[in-house]
Amino acid sequence: MRYAPTWLAVLGLCVGCGRPAEQAPASSSQSFYSIGLHEPDKVCSAWVISRHIRPGATVELLPQGSAPPDGAVPFDMPAARWARHPRRSTFRTILEMEEVDDRALENMASYVDTAELSFWSLEPGSPAEQFDQTLRDLVIAGDLQATYAYLDSVYEADGAVGADAVSR
Repeated sequence: MRYAPTWLAVLGLCVGCGRPAEQAPASSSQSFYSIGLHEPDKVCSAWVISRHIRPGATVELLPQGSAPPDGAVPFDMPAARWARHPRRSTFRTILEMEEVDDRALENMASYVDTAELSFWSLEPGSPAEQFDQTLRDLVIAGDLQATYAYLDSVYEADGAVGADAVSR
């Protein structure tokens, strides 16, 4: 079943937990947040921040109307430094602004861009459509640990979303 971009009721989720990670430099923020619907780009962005950009940081996905946490850095919101642009997902914006050079993350960014920017033209059965649908199903189920595990498996498979990476 395909879901429209407004597919998810607002959930309040805290992400940033999971596998142990080293601390980010003291000058870097340890707290990030986003407010609003939890679509694949937002969830993937939270994952990449907590796993690759600032390992060990707290990343919060808050419902609409929530007050921002004190001192936290916003992402995937209007006027945020890390935000979606007409031709670039928030996930890709983060990779570019942080100058990340990682082939697996770049491969994942292509799926996120396709799902975020070309949702209505996703080819049924394509890797990007499988990636998008799996993320939507996991987020709708409210299982953030499974969502992160799925993203970890895609990353570990070098960003190649095939039958093994898509199965849960």
